[in-house]
Amino acid sequence: MTSAASEDDWTVFAALVATTHPVSKYGGFQLSEENLEQMVAALSSGKLPMLGHHDWSKPVRTRNVLASVVTLEDGEKAVRLECEVQSQDLDAVGEIGGMSFTTFAPLGRVEGPHVGQPDLRLSADAAAFSEADIARASELMAEIAPVEARLLFQFNALETARFVLELGYNVVQTLGPNLAASAIWDGVRHLIIHRRHSPELGAKTRIEMVTPLSDGREVIGLIDTDDPETARLALQTYARSVEIAAGANEPRVVIQWQAEHQEWDNGSSGGTQEPS
Repeated sequence: MTSAASEDDWTVFAALVATTHPVSKYGGFQLSEENLEQMVAALSSGKLPMLGHHDWSKPVRTRNVLASVVTLEDGEKAVRLECEVQSQDLDAVGEIGGMSFTTFAPLGRVEGPHVGQPDLRLSADAAAFSEADIARASELMAEIAPVEARLLFQFNALETARFVLELGYNVVQTLGPNLAASAIWDGVRHLIIHRRHSPELGAKTRIEMVTPLSDGREVIGLIDTDDPETARLALQTYARSVEIAAGANEPRVVIQWQAEHQEWDNGSSGGTQEPS
């Protein structure tokens, strides 16, 4: 019988994070070598959070990170990552099966009637949501504030129908429970209803709410559902949960909607890289 990993246990980990191979689920989209170099710089900076399966509820602590661009046998390029991973985090996340990376591409901007208000930002997976539906959701949300729309590309083994909505603390607190009856809700509902379905993507949609705080910290709210009503109930109490989470002395707090209890589970801290 083996004992559980302790805080002092670190595991050496190496993997290819991303390559320049075409990705069929994105219509043959390819990362450029420049994209890979940017990825290396982000990883080497020590400031990029490490997550299990792109999931903020599964933070992974790392240290002694070394990233580089390498040439594969077929001539394509790849980012190779070597690091030490906190063994407890690996135990909690389970089988990672490699590393993965998320990147974005601009889709457009919708001004709406409130020009000058701080932007909202909507990023939706290009395999799960059409450009037309992302644009329509952005138009709906722009009744609150201008919206920057982006395509999200996830290079990972696990497929998720995921969209990320970044909205400021002032917007969240001003709307309060009315967030669930606002134009933001209209856009969220549109994406849930109109997403593409496939066995690879799974039935549920991952909604990721990101709320930066004025001091540089942030709160991230996670909702996993295939039911618009579940998402509406989560939005109804999101502002209060963000207010509570903001009181935590953490640079990033992750809260998750518990549909069976109809409440937010406040909260865990996001993964970070340890100092070398």
